[in-house]
Amino acid sequence: MNKLTIALCCLMAMPLGLHAQTGADTSVLEVHYKASYKQAVNDSTLKEDEKALLIGERQSLFYSIRKRRADAISDSLARVKASPMEIVSMVKSDRMPRGGEDYEVMTNHPKEGQLTLVTQVLTDWYGVEEPMDQMEWQLVEGDTIVATYACQKAQTTWRGRRWTAWYALDLPFSCGPWKLCGLPGLILSAHDDSGIYSFDCYEVLQGKGEPLALSLSKYVKATQKDMQRLRAKALKDPTDMLRQRYGASVTIVSVDDSGKKIDKWIGYEPSFMELFEKK
Repeated sequence: MNKLTIALCCLMAMPLGLHAQTGADTSVLEVHYKASYKQAVNDSTLKEDEKALLIGERQSLFYSIRKRRADAISDSLARVKASPMEIVSMVKSDRMPRGGEDYEVMTNHPKEGQLTLVTQVLTDWYGVEEPMDQMEWQLVEGDTIVATYACQKAQTTWRGRRWTAWYALDLPFSCGPWKLCGLPGLILSAHDDSGIYSFDCYEVLQGKGEPLALSLSKYVKATQKDMQRLRAKALKDPTDMLRQRYGASVTIVSVDDSGKKIDKWIGYEPSFMELFEKK
């Protein structure tokens, strides 16, 4: 098996927009993925989501389609001042999208060579701004078809997880789902070796020319390690965190998958795509 190690940043493989530019970038390509993941370490089944990757000339934006649809419905209910019963009815109905993850990733933001990941922890939004890390991929023998595109195989170990990716040379964009990037073609499929996380493209569309932008521009800046620590604390027992902000009268109500109320909060240990050594 012949292997070639390469390291590239998540920029266009073609020489498009590599110099500094101003103004909002707009989408030239829109890629849709089916995502599978474990929300908690001990989950027995995988959850699913639909993701979108918008690619511009110098930036890319990755987000949950389901989450943005749910947010749009919530915003519309708020604008018309819907009653609590109307909101509960909508949430329980089939019209509200299910299972959307709340994180988004934007490359070359807030400046070239950086990426921003935003995610929600309880009532607060946190943003991790970090350099666009170089991933050292090994191009290995193997080919397949993903969403009608011929793809080649590559593997890398990055931040504690081993990833296998399939990329399309016919789509010369050196980016992919989540933070995965650095190959000489668009990553259309990626799976980590543990089987917990996967992204599989099901369609590639021409971009609509909409501006690339995160759902929110204001967030609390944090490191990835700090954000994970806060998320782990919140999911284990959110009561203390909420009471520090809103007072001792705060109570937490849990519901199971059927919507039935559970008297006691059921905490769990979250699963993360990036693994850091505990100190």
